[in-house]
Amino acid sequence: MTGTSQHLYANLEGRRSYRSLLARQHRGAPVSSSTDIARIGSEEGAFQYRHARASVPKRTPVHIHSCYEVYYSLTDRLEMQIEGNKYTLSKHDIVVLNCKEMHSSRTLSGDYCEHIIVHFRPRFLLDFQSPFYNMLGFLEKHRLGNGNVIPNVNDQNKAIYQHLLRIEDYVKNPCPESLLMIRTLFAQMLALLNNCAKRGAPSEHGDGDAIENCHYDTRIVEIVSFIQNHLSEDLSLARLENEFGLSRHYLCRLFKRNTGYTVHEYVTNRRVIHAMRLLAEGKSAFESADAAGFNDYSNFYKAFRRVAGATPAEVSRSASSAKGDRAGSAVGA
Repeated sequence: MTGTSQHLYANLEGRRSYRSLLARQHRGAPVSSSTDIARIGSEEGAFQYRHARASVPKRTPVHIHSCYEVYYSLTDRLEMQIEGNKYTLSKHDIVVLNCKEMHSSRTLSGDYCEHIIVHFRPRFLLDFQSPFYNMLGFLEKHRLGNGNVIPNVNDQNKAIYQHLLRIEDYVKNPCPESLLMIRTLFAQMLALLNNCAKRGAPSEHGDGDAIENCHYDTRIVEIVSFIQNHLSEDLSLARLENEFGLSRHYLCRLFKRNTGYTVHEYVTNRRVIHAMRLLAEGKSAFESADAAGFNDYSNFYKAFRRVAGATPAEVSRSASSAKGDRAGSAVGA
């Protein structure tokens, strides 16, 4: 790794992540998988760029990020589920996700799946924020699970793709101005995304192109919204049945068909994700479990490990470590 690439990685990741990278290199472990065409950063840092190709079938289980995500599809026939809504993506379609949206994906056909994913946090763009223009408007203003897809209508997304490729060039070929150019190109790309999202936004006369490939039932949108707003309360099938005037059998069948989850799976996933946020804010495991609607800690622990892939203590320690890194970076800046 050259001095320039060391500087770029350290600025995007922070000191501890950079030391971890060097340690992995020293042990001879790969920095990234063989499917990565280009990659820099990680979700824990302020910015991550990843261009990857994978053999099919490829399925990504339900998950959520603590940062924003821009997903650029480079293959056809990819199905993405976001907060209970199904989207079928075509090549050059874009998916935008805020840090609250639960999602999963799977390929429907083809020999491979190729995409570019950018994860970022607002602090990466502090120098470009303005009181007169919100470059994150397209991410912050849509309802959860709605308006996430920006289709490639009349090749409007090709300009965004060109910005991504220019960013990738600086990732692959680091130079002294790489970090500056990546920030600048990314800020320009977000401005383009804002414009594309506005052109495809639903109007008062119809749904618009932005949700042309989204298939959802308005009753499910209401049920999902109700679940999200009442996580700490009773969300049994009996209550949902009474709230929405649907028979239990029909509600379960409708929910599964539209979201791909059972009602119990969705509620549990949502509660675990809420508990993860509370742990990251410094709440104890017991406080987080109670606030997320778990009445039994044993059930919470089992569900948490299954959904998060880690224990509550591990997530809490990871959040504390990340805060320490940010504080150390601020002092050393």
